Formats: sequence, C-alpha cells, structure tokens
Amino acid sequence: MERLHPYDNVPVQFSCHVQQCDGSVTLHEWLADGPEDPRPELAKRLVNACKDVQTVVAYNAGFEKKCIEQMADAFPSLAEPLRNIAARLVDLLPVVRNHLYHPDFAGSFS
Repeated sequence: MERLHPYDNVPVQFSCHVQQCDGSVTLHEWLADGPEDPRPELAKRLVNACKDVQTVVAYNAGFEKKCIEQMADAFPSLAEPLRNIAARLVDLLPVVRNHLYHPDFAGSFS
C-alpha cells in the first residue's frame, strides 16, 4: 500500500447516483468512520458502485480523477477497475460554468 505524503488528498466519502435503463435511480454512498485509512474501503465500494455504468459524471472531474488515480496507485488489486472509472469520467463543471449563473454564486463556481 502506498504511503501518504503531506498535502496528499485523502478521500473520505462518496455519493454515487446510478440511473438504470428504466429511469430508476440507485444511490450508493459511503462515509469514513474511525481512525483507519479510509481509502481501501472507499475504493472497493466505488468500484462496486460504478461496475455496470457506461459514463461517470462528476463536478470538477479533474480533481475526482486525480483522487481515483492515486487510489489505483495505492491499491494494485483495484488498479484496473479504478483506472477504468477514471477513464469514463465526464466533467460537469464546464457545462455549469458556460450555461448557468445565479447572483448568489458571487462569481464562484466552487
């Protein structure tokens, strides 16, 4: 397992809504609890949640991709499915930046 370094991102939660062909939605979510490294369990659950999906939509996909790729480096047994998820990411941030604005955003999209 890869060791963490100062300033490394450590993912501690995820929420994944999977839309089925019939239009129904299945929610997969996980939040770390306790002092253990949350990445192994998060990685397993993320792979399970995304195993049957074609496209993974994320807001600020660059950040999400980096976290997923770091977990792939840290956990060789899950590297292939994690890299597969990272390759299927589609970024929603440009869509929001280019087509949505509200004064309460105060110029920020974070």
